[in-house]
Amino acid sequence: MTSAEEPVEFSRPLAVARIPEEGCVEDIVANVAECAAIAGQLKVPAVSSLEARLSIEPWRRGSFRVRGDVRADVQLICVVSLDEFQSSVDGPVDRIYLSETAPGHTASVVSVEDPESDEPETISSGIIDLAGLVTETLALALDPYPRKPGVDFSGYQAPAGGQTESAEKQSPFAALKKLRET
Repeated sequence: MTSAEEPVEFSRPLAVARIPEEGCVEDIVANVAECAAIAGQLKVPAVSSLEARLSIEPWRRGSFRVRGDVRADVQLICVVSLDEFQSSVDGPVDRIYLSETAPGHTASVVSVEDPESDEPETISSGIIDLAGLVTETLALALDPYPRKPGVDFSGYQAPAGGQTESAEKQSPFAALKKLRET
């Protein structure tokens, strides 16, 4: 397989061994090929840009907290008009990564400060994939029912032959009432 045929993977591995005691800041910027791969993964027409600024800090013994923001320009499809439109998406990041050997860490039970937060991730092979976290944050920040600005249902007309009766007449008992009247 030639390099032109190889699938593009959006990956930014961070070896936890190189994170200083005071923590570090990582800037993630997806290139054009990575943006296209992310668009395919998220099933959107296009991702024009994707960037994140993440702060990684030691958190408890051998564990880390990643916080920051993800920003992207994404092409979406309006659920009302089916027109494509550009949208800017922002999403906050706040995730805990536990060392596989962290005290109190078991496969089924993990104790964290905030029980409302997401379940922590386990650091695998001493690596945190920051790009995976960025992609997941973008996916969660996308509106599941995107609507192009200015589009609404006010101009919507029911198709010919559609139901035009009032809500009262659409009651399931309306048909029984008609039978009783005959």
